[in-house]
Amino acid sequence: MFDVRDYGAIGDGVADDSAAFVAALAAGDAYMPEGTYRLGSTVAIPAGRQLMGSGAKTTTILVTTDITALTWAGGQAESLRNFRLRSWYVGNRTAWDIDVTNPVKTVFEDIEIDGATGMTGNCGIRMRGDNSRPGEAHFMPQLSRVWIRNGRLVVNQVSDGHVSDSFIWSNNNTDVAAVDFSNIADGWSFSNVDTVPGTGDGSSYSFTNVHNIVINGGYSDGSYVDIMTGYGIKAVNSGQLFVAGWRTYNLGKSGIHLTNTHNCSFSAVGFQQGNKADGGYPDIELVASTGNTFLGTEHSQPAAHAAKGQIYREDAASTHNSFDYAAIVTVSGNQYATPYFQGNATTIGASCRPRSLWTRHASAPNFQVPPASLLTIPSPSPWPAANTVIAHRMHIQVGAVYSLAQFRVDSGSGNMQIALLKIGAGGAWTRPLNSGTVACTTGDKSQSMTAAYLDPGEYALALWCDNATAVLRYATNSGLVATRLTSEWVSAEGISASGVLTWGSPKYVGGLVLAN
Repeated sequence: MFDVRDYGAIGDGVADDSAAFVAALAAGDAYMPEGTYRLGSTVAIPAGRQLMGSGAKTTTILVTTDITALTWAGGQAESLRNFRLRSWYVGNRTAWDIDVTNPVKTVFEDIEIDGATGMTGNCGIRMRGDNSRPGEAHFMPQLSRVWIRNGRLVVNQVSDGHVSDSFIWSNNNTDVAAVDFSNIADGWSFSNVDTVPGTGDGSSYSFTNVHNIVINGGYSDGSYVDIMTGYGIKAVNSGQLFVAGWRTYNLGKSGIHLTNTHNCSFSAVGFQQGNKADGGYPDIELVASTGNTFLGTEHSQPAAHAAKGQIYREDAASTHNSFDYAAIVTVSGNQYATPYFQGNATTIGASCRPRSLWTRHASAPNFQVPPASLLTIPSPSPWPAANTVIAHRMHIQVGAVYSLAQFRVDSGSGNMQIALLKIGAGGAWTRPLNSGTVACTTGDKSQSMTAAYLDPGEYALALWCDNATAVLRYATNSGLVATRLTSEWVSAEGISASGVLTWGSPKYVGGLVLAN
């Protein structure tokens, strides 16, 4: 290797060593001994050349103006190893520290890039493909033990790379991602990469029009009191993201946010103390996204928020997703909004429960039975009156996700509604589960409500029908008055979001149960 000092480099942090670097690299692979080498202009790495220092703690490349330090375009197997690149420029950067066009088998190893505190804009590494350069490919970069502070890794149209054992901290940048991939930057893998998201609408990872990404291990860390970070993973118009063993800590917003993103898999992913921005952000949110699987996730949000977030939320355009075996760590308190899980009827699995605190016993039933439901199943009868609600008081002993009510309609007519009411002091109630208004049709019903995790406690299961021609199984039992197990009232608007129950009605619906 050719020593840059033999070509005139001083390495005192004051003299401009740019020309010496260019000369040494023209001769062959270049070596930087211990020292601080200031670059006053951009150094282009020739095809296939290597630039190596003696270590990130002993060899430093210093830039003090808004310039790109190192660059190249095309070629193969260029490599940078064993040095630190520092920028002292404070302000809004327009140039990247390392800017590469059409990299092929490029290697970055044991590199540190330090952006100045207070700097914003372009700091870090950018790699991009340029199809206007005929005959040049852009794929297979390898980044190992790369540490970027106050900067980012930005990749556009460069595919099939790998990042391992690295740190990328974008904590000074607003509305941008620490790792930003776009436009067919496909086929990358990340192994044990730790990130700090950008602030505002920024994120740790941003994928736009990207597919076939693997993230194995690592974390997204927002644990900085004075930095209101953004999201963990944001993906738009993407797919086939495979994430396992990855964790988020103290993020300002959601850990995962997918928009029009499909066929992804997230397993053994942890979310701790999200929604730090107190904006009602769920740990996981899907918008118009389909075919995504979330399995074995763990959630904890002990910090109190005025605008609490949910664990999982998807919109009506998000279909064929699966979310199951979620564990809620409630030891230190739980400040999630209810319903914890908000999704389509087929999304939320039955095994979403706080198994970190307690595990459902194998003999525990999959349904909860109000005491009135244990009475003899009555004969079919027309509903007692239009807009009547009949509610059964019950005690839920097993904390779990519930979403179904089961009963029978012998002859359907008009509309109905089924809801679960959580009972508080003085009979005051709120409505954690609700089917909304649905058509009353004949059959043995398994009516879906908005799935939610329910803590053990006192509840009432209520059924409403807007007409007296529908035929259901209900009856009057004088013994119910004494046992205070049911309530009946008339409401033209159906079962509202809150109210106060008066116990003592003698009517009950036969076979009405709550299932998960």
